[in-house]
Amino acid sequence: MRSTAVLAIAIGARFCHGADWLTDGGNSQRTAWQKDEKILTLSNVKDMKLLWKLKLDNEPRQMHSLFPVLIIERVNTSRGPKEVVIETGVSDNIYAIDVASGEPIWK
Repeated sequence: MRSTAVLAIAIGARFCHGADWLTDGGNSQRTAWQKDEKILTLSNVKDMKLLWKLKLDNEPRQMHSLFPVLIIERVNTSRGPKEVVIETGVSDNIYAIDVASGEPIWK
């Protein structure tokens, strides 16, 4: 069974502002509070939609597969700056994924 990484974002709010999410839980206290969140509100969260899905070749072990993602707002790449998702798997895999396109950058 292969793993799937998924990203959802509010309609009309794409690419306004990114925000770094550099640790599991969002901050050192692991509260999952994104204090820099400026996009999602009570009035627009109903308009969320799935932008992309990606199959990753990470093999699950027992009940685990992928760990929570880390998001880096601005990574300099050979194709210019990109917002990047870093996804790690229990099969000792690390993936970098372009947030805008859902395309893998490296494994």
